[in-house]
Amino acid sequence: MQKSLASIITVVLASACGPGAGASAGISGDASPTMSGDAGRTFEMGFPARADRPAMPARLVDRSGTIVGVAPAPDSMEDIDWGFVAIPGKPKVVAMGWVSSGCDTSATVTFEIRQGTGWWVVETEPGPAACPFEYRGRTMLVSFSAPPDQSSFQFDMESMGMVEGLDD
Repeated sequence: MQKSLASIITVVLASACGPGAGASAGISGDASPTMSGDAGRTFEMGFPARADRPAMPARLVDRSGTIVGVAPAPDSMEDIDWGFVAIPGKPKVVAMGWVSSGCDTSATVTFEIRQGTGWWVVETEPGPAACPFEYRGRTMLVSFSAPPDQSSFQFDMESMGMVEGLDD
């Protein structure tokens, strides 16, 4: 998988949700996650096509054992913004997303806990270089088995290739 600043993306989250936005999202995963040793529990989902971007498959790999479902954010959610946002009335659900090329062909999001901190890594597979779509947010709803401590979430920028070439 080719890594670049444009295709390995910093994580962003939904800035706001309308009332009940999480209720109709259809968070799923309990029926069809797969397990593969150290790789963790894997959830497959797809982002639907919209006017500003094509459909895109996505995978969430849970190495923590704390995630029970995942779904694309509903169209009723407003544009994404930087940060983490809980879904009102759903303490176990977090809106999580990233900004990527409108032509990325797939995404893999990995979540693991290291020394009490929840670490996120997002990797995308870039599409054609001559992409007719602008960079857009992709937001997923992640359902945990218990309300997560969002203040402990960090993004592993080094693993995502976001700090290469920076001086200490």
